[in-house]
Amino acid sequence: MKHPAKWTAPVPFWNDASSPENDMLRPRILRFATDSFMEDLFGLLERDPRGLPALEAEAETWRGPSRRSDAVLVVEPSTESGPLKRLHRKLLARSLAPRIDKPDPDALKLYQPAHQRHYLASAMLVCERPGLPDRRVDRSLNQSVSMLVRRLVPPAQGAPFDANGRMVDGWTEAAFVQGPQPRWVRIAAVDSARIAAGEERLPVFPATYKELDDRCRRLFLGTIPVGRREVYQNTPVEEEAVSGGGSKEPSMDRLGGLLDKLVLGPWQVLAESCFDAMGNVPEHLISRGSSDAIPMAIDSNSKPDAATLAGFRADKQIASWHILAQLHGFLLDYGTESVKSALGSRDATAAALSPLRETIRWSGYDASRSIANHFAKDLAVAIVEIGRAHNLSRLSAPKPEVEHQLVFPRHDTAITVAMPVDKWPDFLFLLADPYLGGYPGASGRNCIAPKLEALRESLLEMCDPALAPSGSTAIRIPSSTRDAWYSIRFVLEHPECTHHDEIMGPPTVPFQLAGYFDANAPVRPVRIGLPIDPTPEGLRKADRNTVFMLSDTMCNQISRMKGIGFVDLVLSVLPWPFHKGLPKPPAGDCKKGDELGMMLVVSIPIITLCALIILIIMVTLLDIVFKWLPFFMFWIPVKKDSKGNVSA
Repeated sequence: MKHPAKWTAPVPFWNDASSPENDMLRPRILRFATDSFMEDLFGLLERDPRGLPALEAEAETWRGPSRRSDAVLVVEPSTESGPLKRLHRKLLARSLAPRIDKPDPDALKLYQPAHQRHYLASAMLVCERPGLPDRRVDRSLNQSVSMLVRRLVPPAQGAPFDANGRMVDGWTEAAFVQGPQPRWVRIAAVDSARIAAGEERLPVFPATYKELDDRCRRLFLGTIPVGRREVYQNTPVEEEAVSGGGSKEPSMDRLGGLLDKLVLGPWQVLAESCFDAMGNVPEHLISRGSSDAIPMAIDSNSKPDAATLAGFRADKQIASWHILAQLHGFLLDYGTESVKSALGSRDATAAALSPLRETIRWSGYDASRSIANHFAKDLAVAIVEIGRAHNLSRLSAPKPEVEHQLVFPRHDTAITVAMPVDKWPDFLFLLADPYLGGYPGASGRNCIAPKLEALRESLLEMCDPALAPSGSTAIRIPSSTRDAWYSIRFVLEHPECTHHDEIMGPPTVPFQLAGYFDANAPVRPVRIGLPIDPTPEGLRKADRNTVFMLSDTMCNQISRMKGIGFVDLVLSVLPWPFHKGLPKPPAGDCKKGDELGMMLVVSIPIITLCALIILIIMVTLLDIVFKWLPFFMFWIPVKKDSKGNVSA
């Protein structure tokens, strides 16, 4: 009789009675802070599997690294082998399970192996019958076990996080589909427990261990590919899987890819750079003691620093001009005849440009403010104005950084606007603003994606498919430049079974993948070994394993310097009549017989010791002035046990 199978968390996680029922089914992410993580894991499973929950990953940074796994990974030498090992396991079986604190519920970020962090996803495949025994994977029936990485897509409407920073309902999953152009294919909520066509499957491996009551258990583990963060992050998200014929004409697909590359991609990056990770105004724009308020501010509690905000908006306006120029050129090259005619005659009121007039400036720039006289009222006017010859020529000319602040004055009614018309284009049109919104005429950050998607459809309707470029172009832009969220699912596939679909487990906790240069990443410990015995006899025992190979010409120069003293160096820099040049190198080279040159062999420990001595002398002398010696070095006592092992 066949019993249905299901995925669960590893057995040691079942004992937590305070967790909800569905938490028993959730796979766990194990975190390791050493490069010998496989040995540490199997050693823990052999000693006491009940300590496995201490390895569960939690939020950490270099300021506060996680220490939950330090205690369970300590190995007692007396329990490693022999009869004491069996006695130790019997005593553990009679004792209570170790008390392990729950992981930090904050947002989880996984770091790179270069940060000395390794992560394994863990789960168990069991039969749904009393005792939940392990389910056998029959390779003869082509059954296989794998791991899927799913990207979490935020909801289109509303805030993706609540006030506590936790995800709200409405997030959907996207499957990573491989091919000539990899992409994330969004999956409907009802189909999230099924494998998408062409979805990437990551390998897993089994780990068999014995419980304290000598029952054998099998754990499935898979390495989380944090190193592929850039691939996962920069791959675009598609709404649905692309069928064989495609839902659009190939020419429009090429036009859409080019539009994303030239216009909408930079526009989205510009808009998202106006907000922090939570969608708020960046902290460096908020004044900490100023009472100057900006009338257009959405958040009245955060008062911006006027000078900083003016420079920030100036930089965004310069970027907006360049994006508008790219859009103007795109419409001139691929627009319909009516669009080209409207741009050529500079008629912003033409019917062909009506989709652009829906993108209007923010209402905060009203007619009562002098700066409104320089602001284009909608996107159609901005496209026409940027297309004027003098604006394009000024935009293409190099400008010094100090002129960036001339574009945006402080938004005070008492200050009149004096635009540098001989330096920059003579109009203003911001595509995004931290206080007004992520899109012209809209507020907040959540409007960026839907507004740009609607604008994309409108712009493609203004293009002529016959003018589309031949060949493939860049793929769609990434759905977001912010760090994406991911989860992992385990799946059992049995293709020869016609009565059942694949068995997929629930997702892990959401997590992010850190970049290589993440500012919060932990750092590897750096230790430079110095000679233990600094006596001449001890230094002679050091390996001379550093060799510098010198050519015969370089050997000649070294021989020349041997005869030069301090007086010769001083006389070589004095003026006439005290000047005396350095001795010329002798003719020929320093070859002797069949030698090719000279080999210099040095001892790195000796050089390191000498450099350290000189450094200590210099620091000690300067300590007379700066009094910094207590901050420079401190000594930690080191003790030795009876076996000679050293510990701090």
